[in-house]
Amino acid sequence: MRKEAIYYLKMAKGLAEVFRRPSHSDPLGVIQEQLQHREERFLAQIRRYIFSDPSHPYHAMFELAQCTQGDLESLVARRGLEGALLELKNAGIFLTHDEVKRKRPIVRAGREIPSDERSFLKKDLKGSWQSRSSGSRSAGTHTPHSVAYRSYRDCYEGLMATEHGYAGKEFVMLMPILPAPYGLTRPSTMHRMGGRVNKWFAVGGNLRGTAHYRIITKLLVAESRLLGVQTPWPEYLPPHDFNPVVNHLQKTSEGGRKAVVWGVTSPAVRVAAAARDRGIRLDGVSFFVSGEALTEAKRQVIQSTGAEVYPTYIISEIGTIGYACRPMQSGNCVHLFEDNVAVISVERPAPLTQATVHSLHFTTLLPSNPRMLINAEMDDHGFVERTTCDCTLARAGFRRQIRDIWSFSKLTGYGTTLVGSDVLAILEARLPARFGGSPTDYQLVEHDTGLQTNLILRVSPRVRGTDLADVREFFLGQIRAMYGGSLTVRDWVHGDAFQVVSAEPEENSIGKILPLHLLGSGERPAKAVAHSTS
Repeated sequence: MRKEAIYYLKMAKGLAEVFRRPSHSDPLGVIQEQLQHREERFLAQIRRYIFSDPSHPYHAMFELAQCTQGDLESLVARRGLEGALLELKNAGIFLTHDEVKRKRPIVRAGREIPSDERSFLKKDLKGSWQSRSSGSRSAGTHTPHSVAYRSYRDCYEGLMATEHGYAGKEFVMLMPILPAPYGLTRPSTMHRMGGRVNKWFAVGGNLRGTAHYRIITKLLVAESRLLGVQTPWPEYLPPHDFNPVVNHLQKTSEGGRKAVVWGVTSPAVRVAAAARDRGIRLDGVSFFVSGEALTEAKRQVIQSTGAEVYPTYIISEIGTIGYACRPMQSGNCVHLFEDNVAVISVERPAPLTQATVHSLHFTTLLPSNPRMLINAEMDDHGFVERTTCDCTLARAGFRRQIRDIWSFSKLTGYGTTLVGSDVLAILEARLPARFGGSPTDYQLVEHDTGLQTNLILRVSPRVRGTDLADVREFFLGQIRAMYGGSLTVRDWVHGDAFQVVSAEPEENSIGKILPLHLLGSGERPAKAVAHSTS
């Protein structure tokens, strides 16, 4: 409780810094200047933060790979940045997702390399505003944001405003309240661009479980308003009901205005589905979604109403990876922001699935980015390739894209990331200890229904004398105990996106039962058996 209080006090201080910072007068020029110098600035940062610091984990990796600063400079000159990064990856200079999250120690050539949560932060960059990634059983991954870093990210918003024609539109947030910070930062960004967010619809959960988050959110909104930012008060949606958002968008359309809606993918799809079921058209509405993959089925639901939908790709530890332009009307595809990050795609078998994936590895390039990461794997799949469009983003210099993005070892439904290894402990140890059975009697299936991402906890009929309602409450209680878990459960319950069924766990092609089974949009879960476990 004390740590959380300190965190929100820092957030209040950080809000003041964020709101008062000036915007760049020439965002396009700022981006193009960084693009022009990305390789030399990468090498300068490696020299400053890694080769000059023997305690840095990457310093040990370079040492084991027998790669000096001079060797690295020659490699980049010869192979280009991405080619050099691929060679570094093959030489052992990389981080797995579990190593980034500190779920496993970093081991190279039989040697354990010490690290902690601050090892990859740039020690000379400070910032009161902090974000925390979700899903960890710890306090989450802290990322301090300097004023310079937040100001640079606003440059992307300037390009998006031009590409998507923000002028004169109604702006709506379909975003959670704290502990997610997005509902507080989006209004400040719009304020510096000369606009304002008109509405904030939030999934609030029940008052008993979220009262402290509601109070802190209200205080921070009040602070932002005192600082001159027109941040709307959150309007809490009733359980399983997205009609208030539909009603507002219908009223906006009848008033002759177009609307922009920022939100998590599944809730955005639920809004479109509610409008479709009522026969209401959403022509003129543009959804900008994040937090989980925009599958083709989800896209079709939104587009069936006449609305447009564009994915955004952001990772807390990395920053903004890319946004979609107007011609990107299919798939989960974004322009790659190569000023901020270099990306290589490495083919490998994926855990928890039978798929072979192209795992994305990220290297941070921006000098104001708070982290120095080289080939950090976030367990996301995607293909990196040249774009064919001639949009605002391409003309700015972003001529490569990442397409077919999805997470292959994380649960990302409703925008909250749960690391697979954390969930496995519940499935394989805590559920059997509480209700009986073995680790292979419980399986969590993530299923993209096309309407939203659902989670199904399958309990083998062999586990007898158990009330499924008790299993449900126990499992949700275990999730709540994780950092970010209260937000996760709040969204699952509101969207009716979690259920427990009596059914045999699904087997893969060789008869293996994976406790965490991730289904793509083209797969369907096996049917539950007819009888109950009670």
